[in-house]
Amino acid sequence: MNEEDPNAFMKDWSPVRILLHNILTHTDKRTGTIVFDAVMGVIIIGNIFIMIPETDIAASCEFDDPEACIPTWIVASDYILLTIYAIELSMRMLAYRAACFKSKWVILDMIIVGVGILGILLADIQELKRDEHPPDPPGGAHPALHPHPQALPDALQHHRRLRGRDAGH
Repeated sequence: MNEEDPNAFMKDWSPVRILLHNILTHTDKRTGTIVFDAVMGVIIIGNIFIMIPETDIAASCEFDDPEACIPTWIVASDYILLTIYAIELSMRMLAYRAACFKSKWVILDMIIVGVGILGILLADIQELKRDEHPPDPPGGAHPALHPHPQALPDALQHHRRLRGRDAGH
């Protein structure tokens, strides 16, 4: 009887690739659960418990930029979780290479990680642009910020108007 080796497909794999495969597929003998998938499931559930207050805080934020209201611990958690998801995806891609594209779950992971990274990059670009060109105050730019021959009289007139409002109340 000629039994085939169940690991024959790995005969040309590097030791690192075999190690990654073993980490990704290690099964608990008692429960039959793939340990890596169970750990990732717990992390995903934890992520949901972070997303709930994050969404509530952003929705109730009174600033123009809801991100300004999000506590630092939530922002840090988001970065850490995205890093964990990117590492998981990298492990799968290194272990299974092109075969990853056959799994709809891995494709979904690629989309989620890609959108997360893209979101961070776009937020950074937006912040850089905001730093280069700060927004004008409500009611337009203050006249003193745009010097021209009429700038000083305009600024004085603006100052008198503000003093007149304060004196009237």
